[in-house]
Amino acid sequence: MSGGCFQSRGQDIRVANFSDHNDINVSFTGEVLQQPSEDGPLRIELRFTNEGPERTFGFDPVVPGLYVNPSQTLFSVPDNREPIGPWDPDGPDGFAPDEPDGDCWRALNSMAVANYVKWRTLATGEQLTDQYTILADSEADTCFPSGTHRFESSFDLESEHPLHYDVVVP
Repeated sequence: MSGGCFQSRGQDIRVANFSDHNDINVSFTGEVLQQPSEDGPLRIELRFTNEGPERTFGFDPVVPGLYVNPSQTLFSVPDNREPIGPWDPDGPDGFAPDEPDGDCWRALNSMAVANYVKWRTLATGEQLTDQYTILADSEADTCFPSGTHRFESSFDLESEHPLHYDVVVP
């Protein structure tokens, strides 16, 4: 089904398939905070927890840094927008609209993310948490197409271990 993003599909959108990092004592989890509706877009929360000894991790500029959907059918806009700006500085101000476009929450602008590593030292049990708004691409023909949409990033711990999760649209 490829209708609007809050059209009844019989099932809720979910986040799933979080990358597994048990081998290095790190957990990565998340949950849907709000399903898309007339009142607001899809909202999720992601949590990165250091379950090992105190150590330093290198993240993309947005911690925990999962905003990239390679197919660009969906955009993940973090609440922490410090390192993010629009691709087109003369375009709309911001990314998330105040109201849906019909029955679809679409991004107002494409994102340009600063390209640097943000280093964070985490104590044992310390957790990084951020919330994200998931929006359909402003140029896409289909709003929230059915299927599995991977978001990915990476962090550095002795070697590169990719972080990822999926937004599953029924």
